[in-house]
Amino acid sequence: MKNISLKVRLISTFLVLLIISTGALLLTTQIEYSRQMIDELYDAEFNSLKARSLILDEGIRQYDELSVQLFSDKDIRQVLRLNAYDAQKEYARNLTMIKDKLKRTTSYMYSSDITSVVIASPYKIYTFFDLGGDITSYENDFYYRLKEEKGRLVIFDTAAYPHVRKPNISTFAIGRLIVGDDMKEVGYEVIFVTVDFFERMIRNQDVNAESSYYIVADDDGMMYSRVNEKLKVDDAVLTEQIRQNDTSYFLTEMNGQNLLVSQYHSGYTGWTHVSVIALNDIILGIKKTIWRSIWIFLFIIAIGIFMIQLIVKSITRPLSDMRDVMMQISDGDISLRVPDYPIPDLRNLSKYFNIMLDRIILLMSENQKKQEELKQVEFQMLQAQINPHFLYNTLNSVRWLAIFNGQEQIKQQIDNLTALLRSAISDSRMEVPLREEMHVLRCYGEIMRLRYYNFKLETDFGEGTENCLVPKFILQPIVENAVLHGLSDSTDGGCIRVRSVKSGGILTVSVEDNGKGMTEGQIEDCMHRDNGNRFNHIGIMNVNQRIQLMYGDKYGIAIHSVPGQGTEVSISFPVKEEENG
Repeated sequence: MKNISLKVRLISTFLVLLIISTGALLLTTQIEYSRQMIDELYDAEFNSLKARSLILDEGIRQYDELSVQLFSDKDIRQVLRLNAYDAQKEYARNLTMIKDKLKRTTSYMYSSDITSVVIASPYKIYTFFDLGGDITSYENDFYYRLKEEKGRLVIFDTAAYPHVRKPNISTFAIGRLIVGDDMKEVGYEVIFVTVDFFERMIRNQDVNAESSYYIVADDDGMMYSRVNEKLKVDDAVLTEQIRQNDTSYFLTEMNGQNLLVSQYHSGYTGWTHVSVIALNDIILGIKKTIWRSIWIFLFIIAIGIFMIQLIVKSITRPLSDMRDVMMQISDGDISLRVPDYPIPDLRNLSKYFNIMLDRIILLMSENQKKQEELKQVEFQMLQAQINPHFLYNTLNSVRWLAIFNGQEQIKQQIDNLTALLRSAISDSRMEVPLREEMHVLRCYGEIMRLRYYNFKLETDFGEGTENCLVPKFILQPIVENAVLHGLSDSTDGGCIRVRSVKSGGILTVSVEDNGKGMTEGQIEDCMHRDNGNRFNHIGIMNVNQRIQLMYGDKYGIAIHSVPGQGTEVSISFPVKEEENG
């Protein structure tokens, strides 16, 4: 067993556990079989009820949309506001107008289910289709229900209102009160729909042939029923039980039958959809099967425990030995190595662990060497800080000499140079606000204008960009390149414009000149040749690398140039606001 791989051992353990789990599942399944059958029956009936409810809700919603259109129609509301005399005088014309609107409105709907449409005012009642459902007086029981709802949709069974029914036609009604712009009552509307609508809407639904199906309204009682004659159900008793039980399903006994009653309440219509089905004896013979499964399961457990003990012992013993060695290594004794093991997988593990230790020792040695080199560089940098102090003191002496001799221009240039040097070598910040970088740039421009060319330098801050952070000393190399290479042949010195804009979380600073421009080859050479070996000549490639190292490859420099017309260098940064800016 020593040479059996860890993979095989784990698979064997898994198979044993699988057998035990299967036996447990079988036993549990047998024990819960009867209850699950009832639950599945309930779920099927409840889901069927819910599906029928949603289908009917969608159908009712279309008639609701029709009622809203009638409710919102300005012409209809105008007709309803007429006084008794005008309503009688204009009755024929208004009847025709409303009828035309109904024809256009109901052309896409289930107009075949509509038996009547009634639009009533206190002085006149307009009836259309008139196949089943009529209202002869404005104020009636139905009107008072509409008035209570104050313009909200009302759905009811017309069986409770004999005066609005026609013989041999079963209908339900959809209506709402109509109000004017001043929110005062001007009339009401009623749409009568045949109950055949229910049959048509649920025709394709999976209705259990052994069940009975009902629709119950809270106010009007039983609205619709599809009855299985085998089930002896008392509608009145069932309706009362439904009102007393607010659960999704309940068990009841009626006329010597055990019945499962499932119900789903529609929040849209307020109707309760009900399914009734007889419970059959589904647990016969379960006890015998359960006891047989118990004995088989106990035997499987006994065999499984014995096999798992053997497999686990063969795995855990080598792992315990390996753990002890690793603990000694973690205490600092890195000279130790994990021994080889007979199990192939563990043997490979010990091999690669030992290789990892060797690499860690090598990396520790290399890191120590780098730390020593870093200390040497820091020492050199500390030494180099002596030179800027000497330079500042010397420039300050020259500055005061210029002031005493009235050389304002020399004094101004020394101030500009001091600002440049302070920004370059004295400020330890990696990032500075754009306004400070622009100030340094303007100082540099003053120096370059006196030294080389009388060029024009324009700066323009976009909205909200002054306090955005950018890498220190990032614009001067770009402007220097524009002066020395772009404007070198310009007789009047040319113009350089520096602008900033913020958009979509990105800050873009553009440096644009009207110089001689560059070819594609020159742009490529500028972006990929490092000419920044000297202190005063940091190349564009160097600037681009600095930006990408700080913020990522999606940021950096883009150059657009046309020979003879000028060059535009766009620099992109992520938007970072100054904390106290």
